Amino acid sequence: MAGALRRRFGEERFGLDGRLRNPRDALLPEAAHWLNGAEQREGEALRLPWSARALLLNSFAPWRQAPGKLRLAGIDGFRRLAFDVRCPTGVRGTPPVVGLLASAPGEVLGVVATGVEAYARRPRALAPSYARMAAQDRPAGWGRAAAAGDWRHLDCAVLFRVALALRFTFPDARCRVLYLHLEPADAARLEPCLHHHRELERLARTVADAEVGFVHLSFNQLWRQWCQDDVPVFAARLGAALAARYVVAVG
Repeated sequence: MAGALRRRFGEERFGLDGRLRNPRDALLPEAAHWLNGAEQREGEALRLPWSARALLLNSFAPWRQAPGKLRLAGIDGFRRLAFDVRCPTGVRGTPPVVGLLASAPGEVLGVVATGVEAYARRPRALAPSYARMAAQDRPAGWGRAAAAGDWRHLDCAVLFRVALALRFTFPDARCRVLYLHLEPADAARLEPCLHHHRELERLARTVADAEVGFVHLSFNQLWRQWCQDDVPVFAARLGAALAARYVVAVG
């Protein structure tokens, strides 16, 4: 998939290491316009234009012009969209980074994104301090899933830490984790993608009644939703631009 995306972007933009020569090429102009200098300066993270960070910045920075009209995971009326927010978990160590934190009155949504790495990864085990929390099933429902430890493509440990961080940081809000993943146009014919989907459905069943909700969606599905008639004009254009940039077939 990375090879197909590189060809879509133009091989001449990439160095011998397979990364962009100019990290700013990873950002859509309409996204860069809504990002502050600090958000644009993390060049190394943007040298792969299909990284989780690039996908989130390109998809959601333009929504800062109308956050109240964005609808995600059944939530709307957002007032703030913040990228790469560290949220404490109550566990010793460096707090996890939430790729996108979207807040509405009484609601908090933590967005975890993944690019092509999901199809090659082998998720790591929980650190001992987090493993103890999972053994106590904290937050309720998520601990069981994280403790299972037999995930192949889904990094359940990351999702668990974000769910824990949301519950600890925002104890009075209704919290949800949204998992967004990039997949090829022909995902329905590719076994790694199918396995990834099965793991997502398994996690959704496991945490169906959890105190921190869980929703999953592909970026492709999200962008298609934005191309519908009942979204702002800029969102329809954004969805089309993102699909033209990232939706490729690899089979």
